[in-house]
Amino acid sequence: MGGTLIDIVGTNFVNTTLLRCKFNSTDVQATWSSSTHVRCISPAHAVGVVGVDVTNNNQDYTTDAVKFEYFRMSTNSFPC
Repeated sequence: MGGTLIDIVGTNFVNTTLLRCKFNSTDVQATWSSSTHVRCISPAHAVGVVGVDVTNNNQDYTTDAVKFEYFRMSTNSFPC
């Protein structure tokens, strides 16, 4: 699982190359949209719930651990 575009709404986001999202202990580059909106792509992870936090400086992360859940995608096809 992984590869999902995540929109994060908050405050005081900075347009910097140090802007990151952390999914549990895995951090990924974030894309700045505005001081109140960033985007991240979820990294590969097993099915389950993880906490997501954000940093402007690649050091000091938020401590909210907002929940994000990885689901297994169905491979079933249904006739129309």
